[in-house]
Amino acid sequence: MTEIMKLHRPLRSLTFVALLATATLSVRLHAQDTNDPAHTDIDRMVRQGMAEALEARFRGGRTPEELGWIAQAYANKARRDQKAEREQAFQQAEKRYLKWIDAAANAAQGDAAVRAVATINARYEYANMITSAWAARELDEFEITAGQRGDRDGLQALFEKARAQYALAREALIPLRQELALREDEFLALGIYDRIKELHLDIAFNLGWASLYAGLVMPPDGQGRSAALRDAAQEFQGLIDSGQTGPTMYQCYLGLAMALREQGRFDEAERNFGFALDEGVEPAVAAQVRYELARCQLAVGKFNEARVTLEPLVNKDAARLDPEDQASKFHIYLAYLWDANSYLIEAEAQRRQAPGSPSRTAILRQAQRARERGLAKMNRLRRLRGPWPAIVQLYVAASVDAKADLQTLSPTELLLTAQQLMDSQQYQAALERLQAALERDEIESDLNGELLFELGKCQYLLKDNRSAAQTFQDMAREHKSHERAPQAAAYAYQLWAELANKSTAKADYAHLADTLLNLLESFPEHEKRAEAMWWLPVALQHAGRYAEAAEQFGKVPDDSRHAEEARFRRAVCTRQACEATRGQLSEEEYSRHARRAAADLLRYAGDALARAATALDPESVRDWSAQARVHAAELQIAPGVARYREALATLEPFEQHYASSPHTGRALAARIRAYRGVREYDQAAKVLDQYLQTVPAEQAGAVLSVLAQGMQEEVERLREDGQSAAARKLAEESIPTFQQLEQWFLADPRRAKNAQVAAFGLVRMTHLAGRLDEARQKVEKLLTEDPKNGNYRRLHALLLTEQLAPAAPAADVQQAQEAWATLLKDPAIRTQAPQRYWEARYHWLALALRLGQAADVEKAIRQERIWYSDLGGPPWHEKLNALYQEAAQQANVTPQTAPASRPARNAP
Repeated sequence: MTEIMKLHRPLRSLTFVALLATATLSVRLHAQDTNDPAHTDIDRMVRQGMAEALEARFRGGRTPEELGWIAQAYANKARRDQKAEREQAFQQAEKRYLKWIDAAANAAQGDAAVRAVATINARYEYANMITSAWAARELDEFEITAGQRGDRDGLQALFEKARAQYALAREALIPLRQELALREDEFLALGIYDRIKELHLDIAFNLGWASLYAGLVMPPDGQGRSAALRDAAQEFQGLIDSGQTGPTMYQCYLGLAMALREQGRFDEAERNFGFALDEGVEPAVAAQVRYELARCQLAVGKFNEARVTLEPLVNKDAARLDPEDQASKFHIYLAYLWDANSYLIEAEAQRRQAPGSPSRTAILRQAQRARERGLAKMNRLRRLRGPWPAIVQLYVAASVDAKADLQTLSPTELLLTAQQLMDSQQYQAALERLQAALERDEIESDLNGELLFELGKCQYLLKDNRSAAQTFQDMAREHKSHERAPQAAAYAYQLWAELANKSTAKADYAHLADTLLNLLESFPEHEKRAEAMWWLPVALQHAGRYAEAAEQFGKVPDDSRHAEEARFRRAVCTRQACEATRGQLSEEEYSRHARRAAADLLRYAGDALARAATALDPESVRDWSAQARVHAAELQIAPGVARYREALATLEPFEQHYASSPHTGRALAARIRAYRGVREYDQAAKVLDQYLQTVPAEQAGAVLSVLAQGMQEEVERLREDGQSAAARKLAEESIPTFQQLEQWFLADPRRAKNAQVAAFGLVRMTHLAGRLDEARQKVEKLLTEDPKNGNYRRLHALLLTEQLAPAAPAADVQQAQEAWATLLKDPAIRTQAPQRYWEARYHWLALALRLGQAADVEKAIRQERIWYSDLGGPPWHEKLNALYQEAAQQANVTPQTAPASRPARNAP
């Protein structure tokens, strides 16, 4: 419960005078220069709690004065220690205070009366240390939690110890007070006359508070409680009767009222609270009076009056207090808490009235409304974070039976108990409560938003990031005015970005784009606005929504660090948007759009090349220019456009402008395809030969690898965009180039080690061109040379699966299934290549279903869901869910849409 202590009241002595004001010390300090460096240094060491250093400086302390300094330094050190060390530190301080008292009492020098005052003062300061420091934090925790936390016995022992010291000090002071009139001149000369009078009042005042708190921390039926409270009331009443005025008087009325309240004398207590709430009272005391008065009013069922009393404090923003209210913060926080708690107390009182009443139903309905209001206020406090979740949890736990049937709990109760369960890492149980709450009818909008937010958190803690992302996205979109909606939008953005980057699926990027668009449109002041303006078009581009992406790239400000890349991507998106319309337009319309897009790319390439010389990052700008030129050429030679001569003209200055560009391979591939397009096959072959002859072999190898990779990526891109015919045509056209590359690699033993790049590319192009038998023969040959190569194994399994006829023999199906099983046997595939794992898992299970193993397939997918609810994300999530439904139907099993249970996991 250490978090609660962050709300503690400012540590303040209950005394009227400064600590360490012994008579002897007082005389000496007045005789010294207050600017004396030695005294200033000692004062600093005392304040900073440099106890050991101070003790070493004084060699353990030889005078009462030195022992007093050391004792106070130990007390200050103990104040700063963490809870685990604090108790031991105060015990060390206590030993020094006792040494100080003993030294003052047995001093060999000075007048007996001076020694007596010094001893009384030391004992008094020891008692003050106990009440204002040693017991303070534990008392704060006890008070904040309404006695549910805090060491009652330990606190009682401390306050009884302090009371005993105050009593000893008072007893020793009696003879000195009796001699005041007789020895006035002598005591004035010794400098103790005023101190004796002050000590008399200070001891009575602090003894009153020590007695009051001793009674407060005892159980209601605790032995000695009544006596302690009676003693407190007598001390405060005596001080009031003595004619105290100003701050002392108000605090005495406060203490008296609290003592009377705890004795059950509520009318008298309320009257004295009224005396303490005078116009002249200090703000900090007034805040405490209001809090304690409200507690008194609640005790007798004056619920509305208590809230009116607390209202001036509740209306203050503790995070933005005026300077004069800073000392009131502790009781302002308590006012927040008890304003909320007042409704829970009222609801309980009403429920007790209901049995036997003719208006039972109406009373219970009224009680539930009060309860819901109180719980809603508690939940708002919980959102303040810091110590508040732990504090609210205590009050809610005392008010709500967490083991009750979920149907008997209201949505707010389900929410708060779910939060408690999440705090204790019982995430599955919390999830059930949140889902149960959201299924209720007519939930108030703000509560619905809160439930969704907590559901998203719970799903995240269960590592169900996909569900969490969707929940946060829904909350931010459907509850835009909710105070946590901007945070939900940020969480949805972060989670969808993580999922999309992992899956690279268009559907996930689409979710990311929708989340970012909502963030920008709904939360104009969002802290991540500038970030979102860049990532929105990037997500749209990856989602395949190219026209929208181009529009959003155009909105990236010119002063953004992404401005140049945004211009490049906008130009590329014009190409992608154009290609996306291939099947929707006539050949003439498509060609016209493509030429316009190619012109935009060329325009950008020229403008960017001109800007590169003065750009902050010239290499990047030059690289984007090179890519844009290649994009233009690729679009010009695309099916349906066939502007091969224009493509050759586009690429003609490439080497001149972009020497050593990493995109030379793509440029070569485009040139080769352009020459083949105009049926200049010899020239197409020469392009590659000429390149190979003009550059060193070690440089050529890298470029040719890029060429092969680029050609494969272009074919794959067309397939992913649904342009199967264009992809197959491009794959067929690329086969001669891969054959030429393979021959070049094999022609020299020094290059032969890289021949597999071209060989595998040739197999892949053969496969994508639809020549399955030929591709299978080639990949089986590669497997004989490198049987553990994962890429070869995967392509082989894919070919075996694609070649299966609808009525294929079981042996052929088993052969394909075994090929996928070989991939799955790799223990690292799930973590290092998750998409490859889910692809292999899907195909293996689909083939198992073909073999009639429906029950096994249903069980396997159901088990996968328990641990990996997203089933690898798109596209495997959808494919495996469809396979599950089919298997469950064949096995005559009722399909489950979600796992029945999930193992509890720790929060990330």
